[in-house]
Amino acid sequence: MINSNTGINPAITTNINSNPAISNTTLNPSQGSAEVNGDKNQTAIPSKGDQFIPSQDKTEKEMKEWTILAYLDGANELREFMTGDLKEMEAVGSTDKTDVVTLLSRDNRKWTSASGVAENLWDIFKGPEKRIAQDWKGARVFHVQKGDPDSKEISSTLIEDKGRVPVNDPKTLQEFIEMGMTKYPAKHYMLVLADHGMGEQGILLDRNGKPMKLPDVQNAIETASKNTGKKVDVLALEACQMGQMEVAYQLKGSADYMVASPGKLYDNAFDYKEILGRVKEHQDKGENLTPEEMANVLVEATEKSYEDTPYITALNLSKMVELRKGLDEFADALKKTDTPKEVIKKIIEDTPDHDRSVYKKDADKPQALKKRVDLIGLCNRFARSTEVKDFNLRLKSANLKNLIDDATVNRKFHYGNPDDQGLSILMPTDRAYGNPVDKEYRQLALSQDSPWADFIDKELQKYL
Repeated sequence: MINSNTGINPAITTNINSNPAISNTTLNPSQGSAEVNGDKNQTAIPSKGDQFIPSQDKTEKEMKEWTILAYLDGANELREFMTGDLKEMEAVGSTDKTDVVTLLSRDNRKWTSASGVAENLWDIFKGPEKRIAQDWKGARVFHVQKGDPDSKEISSTLIEDKGRVPVNDPKTLQEFIEMGMTKYPAKHYMLVLADHGMGEQGILLDRNGKPMKLPDVQNAIETASKNTGKKVDVLALEACQMGQMEVAYQLKGSADYMVASPGKLYDNAFDYKEILGRVKEHQDKGENLTPEEMANVLVEATEKSYEDTPYITALNLSKMVELRKGLDEFADALKKTDTPKEVIKKIIEDTPDHDRSVYKKDADKPQALKKRVDLIGLCNRFARSTEVKDFNLRLKSANLKNLIDDATVNRKFHYGNPDDQGLSILMPTDRAYGNPVDKEYRQLALSQDSPWADFIDKELQKYL
């Protein structure tokens, strides 16, 4: 649950409970507030059974509480970092309550720096002496076991050597999910996708830098759920810039909760030793985590890795339709406003931008060139600005901010104002590098269901 003081002027005081609907909205000249409660009512999908394991007839009581499926794409310059994720998991390993299964892909691609020099990113951040001893390529599936996280050897049990399979192929992802759900049945499932992220453009890049498109990610997860009769409860995206409205809306039917960062991630983004350690600590106390509680654990576990995970948000995806409706009303109000163009331009320029460095020295600097602005920060500025005389625009801005809070299980932001950041959205202010509202963007679910694409394509440029 999040309790946030919006500081909206004029204040919109909104009482929000676990019901998706917003009630008791009043206008008040004093400072407003919003209370956010996550929805714990989960709809379970009955299992159809497993086709190739002897334990397929396990009752729910006999199943483990959680199976965590980690899809670690290191078929690029991140290979040692993805391997490092596996080693972190081995600090705790699978337990009597939780199975941890990974697909780890490795290749030898190097990162090309701004100077044009091809370097190994791991060597830059960690040093070559900390690489694992094995130097294999391809994709391997492991059942994670407890081992020495400082050892250069992988301690986990090898389930399958898949060879050089394309990990950004939706079919490969689908097959991994189905294998994990059937071979390691549990009451709940968390899916981790780890690699580079490109926001609305996708995640899990191939050797040429081409990502798996969001509709393909959606199809892979939902096809696996349909084929197994099981569902992903928590989707964790360990990749840059995936905490975006377009991403959450696209994947709203793929999982119940999504954990992601709207900004950039670094080095030790998700600390799996800390995450799994906290999960085990709860379970050792007899506390069986709900999906919402698991999503919250991921957010809270960034406390020790905040320099690498500056921003992180957990969202209740069942709230995305209501949130999209609020976005539509906000866009319509902005389209019809008589607010001076220079005021709108200044507000957009002052809004936090997730396409830039997130280090503290840059956290509060306005930047004119933007692509993915923070939707919370945008709403706050329109709602609070004394230069915005359009009451309807301020009202719709405040309501949208409250809807975002209602959809938020938890968020942590270690730089800047934590009440000013949490969910990004495409809002380009410059077209020097082309128009990002392209054919692929218009194929996204948000573009199909909302006028937002038309607004940023046709209306936004009037103010800039």
